[in-house]
Amino acid sequence: MKSVKLTWVALAVLLVPALLTACDSADLGTPEGAAEAFFDAYENEDEDAAKEALCERHHEELVMPDDLEGVLSDLDEVEFDFDLQFHESDEDIENGKLVEAYGRVRLRFVNDDRDVEFKQHSRDDAPLFVVTVVEDGDDWQVCDVGAASGSVLFPPGNLED
Repeated sequence: MKSVKLTWVALAVLLVPALLTACDSADLGTPEGAAEAFFDAYENEDEDAAKEALCERHHEELVMPDDLEGVLSDLDEVEFDFDLQFHESDEDIENGKLVEAYGRVRLRFVNDDRDVEFKQHSRDDAPLFVVTVVEDGDDWQVCDVGAASGSVLFPPGNLED
């Protein structure tokens, strides 16, 4: 009986931190966390969270997926699905860091006549996006999201000045 209790205690000690980490939201305290927070908020159409992860000078320029509905070819729905991993680049830049996003992007447009879906995957040596982040106090903020070369879904430098 004592060994059963010890087994349960051992499992709890091992599993609770893993579950808490899995449920944890993206952390603006790291360059990768800021990039992840922005893409998560965009995918979930959470404009407030997207702006929290975004440099203030770009708040007015931000176009969320629901802003596109009814504007482009009478769209009824625009949906983004990101499955991305974020890695800080080795490249040095002035006043910030570059974060590379690898993985998969799915973009879906729906209207009365059609349901169109585009997908793109990165290669191991070519990210889908290169995100410029800058430090703001204890947090990092996204100040540019550029499609890496070869990305067909998004134009380069979406948030450039």
